[in-house]
Amino acid sequence: GKVKDSLFQHLYLKEQLERTYGEGNVDIISSEETIVLKVTDNGETKFYEYNPSAGISKELKKVINYNGKNINEIVPGNDISIITEKFKVIKVTSTSILAIPYYNITIEEFPKQSNSAGTIAFSSNKYWETGTEEINMTYKYDGEETYANNIQQYIEGYEKILKNLGAKNIIVRAVKRSDYVAGAINPSKKGYFWIGSGRPDDENCVQYITGAGSLSYDRYTARGFYGIRPIIEIQID
Repeated sequence: GKVKDSLFQHLYLKEQLERTYGEGNVDIISSEETIVLKVTDNGETKFYEYNPSAGISKELKKVINYNGKNINEIVPGNDISIITEKFKVIKVTSTSILAIPYYNITIEEFPKQSNSAGTIAFSSNKYWETGTEEINMTYKYDGEETYANNIQQYIEGYEKILKNLGAKNIIVRAVKRSDYVAGAINPSKKGYFWIGSGRPDDENCVQYITGAGSLSYDRYTARGFYGIRPIIEIQID
């Protein structure tokens, strides 16, 4: 099938490139739209966009691609990308650019955006109070910090992935209700996803974003299963 063929192509490509750059110095980073090669060449990390049909690649000079704009020219509505991952800018402040992934991230150890990402319950137990505007994503239990919810581990995993792609000065976190921008927070208009805010008048409900990009809410675990799509904050120097 296509999956096996793709895997074979990636392994073959990796093997061929390692003959040049050495074993362990080549990673294949694949999204649904792009294949990128991460190559360590004499201690320097470089990224190349690979075209499998043509068998050629071009170096990606910028890890965060602002599509021809300077960082100080970015405004809400602009598209940006981090190697294979695509985002829509939703807010710009004097210190940061806030952007939302086009798609939910996959529920796996190394998350990435996918049009077919799975869904999950927000939490395994309630750990916030009625009226809480923003939910603290971790809590203390028996003296140890434990995940009270099911989405945080994937958010942290996604941050590691983006930093592994070379993105610096970024923070990846759950969406807050205060981040909400009507009609702009689900740029692909696909997939529902949790945000890290409770419903102020119901201690058992967490808010989520619909496929159309509007706010709604559901029980945190009893019947609510939605995707994960975190905010990225790019820090402006």
